[in-house]
Amino acid sequence: MKNIIKNGRLVEEAKKSRYLPNVLLAIVIVHAFIFLGEYLLYIGEYVIMPLTGYENYSLLGTIDLISSNIGIAALVFIWVWFVEKRRVSSIGLYRNKWFKNYMKGVIFGFLQFSTLTAILLITGNARINPEPDMIVGLAAISSVLIIMPGWIVQGATEEILVRGWLLNTVSAKYNAAVGILVSSSFFSLMHIFNDGVSVLAMTNLILDGMLFSLYVFRTGNIWGACGAHFAWNWVQGNIFGLGVSGSYYGDGTLIQLSLSGNELLTGGYYGPEGGIVFTFVTVLFILIVLKYPLKKDLPED
Repeated sequence: MKNIIKNGRLVEEAKKSRYLPNVLLAIVIVHAFIFLGEYLLYIGEYVIMPLTGYENYSLLGTIDLISSNIGIAALVFIWVWFVEKRRVSSIGLYRNKWFKNYMKGVIFGFLQFSTLTAILLITGNARINPEPDMIVGLAAISSVLIIMPGWIVQGATEEILVRGWLLNTVSAKYNAAVGILVSSSFFSLMHIFNDGVSVLAMTNLILDGMLFSLYVFRTGNIWGACGAHFAWNWVQGNIFGLGVSGSYYGDGTLIQLSLSGNELLTGGYYGPEGGIVFTFVTVLFILIVLKYPLKKDLPED
């Protein structure tokens, strides 16, 4: 594992923290971030949503995604700055080339899901739904664009929490292998109560967590992982109209696919993350990331 990340600059940044919790306490802290940020700081349902009249489902989805996540990210930033006494950017949010790194991640996530979709279509396990239950095509463009900010915030928050803080904190306290295993397992458990979840889906999410962890280590920032996370959810839910880990957001999609055949391959109601095809594609992309040139230089903040 040491040869995979070599200097691991984000891990070195985490080692500068005034306080590094052990693995059990780190998990408790992450749960506290989620509970306080998602439930106590959540204002969407009680303050913002009523103002919309509950009519635009894509707007409601964006409000829900932003309101339930932005507080979590804020708490991570507060903890890093006031408790650990280090820069917020040190979790991987360096300003240098941030947009370029983010867009590289968007392309990565788009290619990952498009590869998965192509395999499902070619093997006959997915097809265009002839009777869509959502707005589709050109009429759905406004809905597809409205939901984007929600997915951007949601994807970034999970990466800030799991890869930006938990992965590097545990890796700094122990080693990269423990950091990857703990953060990837936690990432999987975050979805344990989603509709249609299965043992295979949970295993696949661990693999996906490993993929994103390696991507962060190889690139030396979390911008790319944020972009890839956003792209995966947006493309899956609002370009191809499939369930995102058992959930559906928005009322429009450019194309609505339906999954058919063996649910062991397709993931069934949970969505493609719950199938063996996802397992194959994720392992393939892990191998690709391991070939990615390692970033050794420390960026200008």
